[in-house]
Amino acid sequence: MKAIKARLFPCGVMLACGLLCLERPALAQSNCKEAKGNTVEVFDGIHTTTGTLSNGGWLDGTLVEVFNTPGYPTPDPSKVTFGSTFALTTNQGQLKGNRVYLYDIKTGQSTVMTTIDPNSSTGIFAGATGLLFFNELNNTNQTTFYSVVGGQVCFAGGK
Repeated sequence: MKAIKARLFPCGVMLACGLLCLERPALAQSNCKEAKGNTVEVFDGIHTTTGTLSNGGWLDGTLVEVFNTPGYPTPDPSKVTFGSTFALTTNQGQLKGNRVYLYDIKTGQSTVMTTIDPNSSTGIFAGATGLLFFNELNNTNQTTFYSVVGGQVCFAGGK
């Protein structure tokens, strides 16, 4: 009987710790809000895109990005990665961050991960964290880019 109790005790401790660990992120994440929308961006041919985010409700606004890294090769010669800074201006403040692209040269499609910068964002976005994902559709003309946006913004101070 002692052997069974000795085996069950570590399992019980691990289960209790696991439940406590699950509880904390749930409480910490209660200030997060789903982000969604659609963007249309136009590339200036040098290093900047400008555009709009719509159908995002509280995220609707204008955006600007400045490419700040060269293209880096991937194991697939038709795909490259590169980065940029990002600013979305809404009527509630400015959401700023950094983007990392995975771009397919052949199809014009890409996925873009945007990490929110809590220190440079303003208004309700000041102190916010989170990720936005921009899935660019077929953009073979290399000038106008259409994206579907998803992700979440986690507000500081329970905003």
